[in-house]
Amino acid sequence: MSNRYTIEIIADAPPRLCLGDVIAGGQIVGINCANDEPDIVSAAWLADRLTLSKSTIVNRCININIGTNGKHLYNREQAIALLTTSAPKRGRRRAS
Repeated sequence: MSNRYTIEIIADAPPRLCLGDVIAGGQIVGINCANDEPDIVSAAWLADRLTLSKSTIVNRCININIGTNGKHLYNREQAIALLTTSAPKRGRRRAS
């Protein structure tokens, strides 16, 4: 009887492995991609990841709010895209 072993790899690109390859004396019989991040996130979750205040996130993402006014929920991809793009700065440039 064969034992089953699991190897966890964290990388920006998927590893170059194929089913049936032999690695370290064992054969690859399955590859799974695990994503631990939820699809719908709260303002607190975004505040932890992006180092912004909850009030800033609520004000900037008011148009994509899925939840209620008390519980602000957002699509993760839309919210991150909206919050990471830099807004044009207002006012006159400093004379220094």
